[in-house]
Amino acid sequence: MGSTETVEAPETDAPVAEAPETKAESTTPEKPVDKGESLLSKKEEVKVEKVVPEKYDFKGPEGMEIDTKFIESATPILKELKLSQDEAGKLFGLMVEKTKADNARYQEIVDGWKTETIKELGADYQQKLAVTSKFIDKFGGKRADEVRQILNDSGLGSHPAIVALFIEAGKHFGNDSFPTGATKNQPTSEEAIARRMFPNTKY
Repeated sequence: MGSTETVEAPETDAPVAEAPETKAESTTPEKPVDKGESLLSKKEEVKVEKVVPEKYDFKGPEGMEIDTKFIESATPILKELKLSQDEAGKLFGLMVEKTKADNARYQEIVDGWKTETIKELGADYQQKLAVTSKFIDKFGGKRADEVRQILNDSGLGSHPAIVALFIEAGKHFGNDSFPTGATKNQPTSEEAIARRMFPNTKY
């Protein structure tokens, strides 16, 4: 009987060729993505038409009087700038805060004048202030209260120089020329008379 021989394939180091991968082509073109903004967070802008009122309406804080003539003169400018009521209101609010700050600063100055005046006049400042008040009553005549009101409202009635002026005037004319008796509804004590000169001062 003949023998059967098995033939083996020769060994080789050559790599086995693999079938090439096929990449499916996309039919949808790629869109560039803004790296700084997510597409999911992007919102459509809604345009709101600004309304410029025919007349602006401003309301100040309690106790503050609004200068209506100033508002009337400012209205054409606000309309030229095409400011809405809300925008003009914010501008008005800034003006109110500035006015309040200026008034508070001036009141501090007036309070400083009062303190300085009382310090300069000394312990008998009430008597000296009474002389100035009598001088106003004497030479102010029917408008004495108006003169006093102007001095008080402006704060100048508390200024050391103004007070000194009235005191020197009183000395020049002499106390005898002043009315010694109290007229109707007029204070009699020196402290009460002094209060008319400095109505907001604590004695």
